[in-house]
Amino acid sequence: MGDSDDSYDFASLSTFVEKLEAGYDLVVGNRFQGGIMTGAMPPLHRYFGNPLLTAIGRLLYNCPLNNFNCGLRGFRRDAILRLGLSSPGMEFAIEMIVKSAIHGLRIVEVPTTLSPDGRGRPPHLRSWRDGWRSLRFYLLLSPEGLFLYPGLALATLGLLASSVLVFTNVQIGHVTFAQHTLVITSALTVVGIQSTFFWIFAKSVAIQKKLLFASPRFLAIRRLLNLERCLVGGSLLAAVGFAIACYGLFYWFQLSFREVRGDTLIKIVCAASMMISIGFQFIFSSFLLYLLDQQSGQAEAGFLDLKLP
Repeated sequence: MGDSDDSYDFASLSTFVEKLEAGYDLVVGNRFQGGIMTGAMPPLHRYFGNPLLTAIGRLLYNCPLNNFNCGLRGFRRDAILRLGLSSPGMEFAIEMIVKSAIHGLRIVEVPTTLSPDGRGRPPHLRSWRDGWRSLRFYLLLSPEGLFLYPGLALATLGLLASSVLVFTNVQIGHVTFAQHTLVITSALTVVGIQSTFFWIFAKSVAIQKKLLFASPRFLAIRRLLNLERCLVGGSLLAAVGFAIACYGLFYWFQLSFREVRGDTLIKIVCAASMMISIGFQFIFSSFLLYLLDQQSGQAEAGFLDLKLP
């Protein structure tokens, strides 16, 4: 498979065939190793766009390729058909590489030469638009990189910092972290947990649209986070938050609802609001997940019946 703009030499495919005969499932050309002829690639693409998108692809998918955007490649038909490729546009080429990496296909690259476009009209490629299309497709197929890992980091760091700041201030040098910092760390905790739920939403939708397949880890998490468990857990968290809020109200009542000095009350309010927010996130997110399962026709068992490839 290759771009039909006369930029690749289809008479020099022996290295592709050799790799396929050696047992590789996907063979991708590397224009930076094989040579880029003068005028064949704009400097913006050569020194910024292609290296950046390749670096992101390698980071997100642990793929061995050094040139993700090469338009010349060979593959085993049966292996690629099993991936269920569905992109209608230029993302199709990226989807082929990304899904091959996700599902453990044997991937290798070989040098290939890129020549100037042989068509009699300007190229249809638009640098920033098409670069963004590639980047958003990378992120679409990596809910972990987009939502899960940042969410877990924010939730963990925010929760740890909030737990400390609720009970005591932290002084580093001449800087004191107190109730104002607690407001920020509480917000980061809530954002982190919501981002983690977004990972489940995005992964579920991608599986339904056959962009991704369900992994054993994801299925185990979906078993754990079913509607009933999330409702119970969320309700308990919200109840604890309301109890803390009531304690804060009683604390203020003891001061005859006058102006409150010090940081005790604001710390109580921060703790209460964080617990209430997280509790309702669990409740509302569980119903959304249940609706997604309904849409996929698997409401009774959720994603438990999905078959691994």
